Amino acid sequence: MSSVLSPQSSVLSPSRICLIGMGQEFRGDDAVGILLARRLKNRLGTQVQVIEACPDGASLLCYFTEFEVVLIVDAVTSGAPAGTIHILDGRTEAIPNAWFQVSTHTVSLPEAIQLATVLGQLPRRLRIWGIEGAGFDVGSELSLPVAQVMSKVEDLIAAECHTHLKIGLRTED
Repeated sequence: MSSVLSPQSSVLSPSRICLIGMGQEFRGDDAVGILLARRLKNRLGTQVQVIEACPDGASLLCYFTEFEVVLIVDAVTSGAPAGTIHILDGRTEAIPNAWFQVSTHTVSLPEAIQLATVLGQLPRRLRIWGIEGAGFDVGSELSLPVAQVMSKVEDLIAAECHTHLKIGLRTED
């Protein structure tokens, strides 16, 4: 099956959009990506392929080549106040390695994107949603600032998914 849209097609097939929630469910704020993916899976249904847990940045490469639009949500640590929402275009903006100082991934998200760039395997659209975490201790719960922004981030990501489904990608992108 070709991943190229025909000139007549203006709507992106649901099987061409993927949302990946990264993190570890039982490590405090590191669970935010997984929890958001779970909520969005219920909300979006079958319109978007949702991956609730991506254990390692290296496994992202298969999603980068399989989907035209990839949205990734993960906890980050940039030094900004907890609950800060960072949104980056993964194709044009560098993702700071410092965001993942406490990463539980063997290969970090920035490293996976750098590798995909070198290999020419980035998806046509790559959006990174980073939620600034406060605590990452094993067995801890989400911090209050992170829990308070979850609904806002969920709405923003859902709106972006619906936009991609509604207008699709033009073939000249």
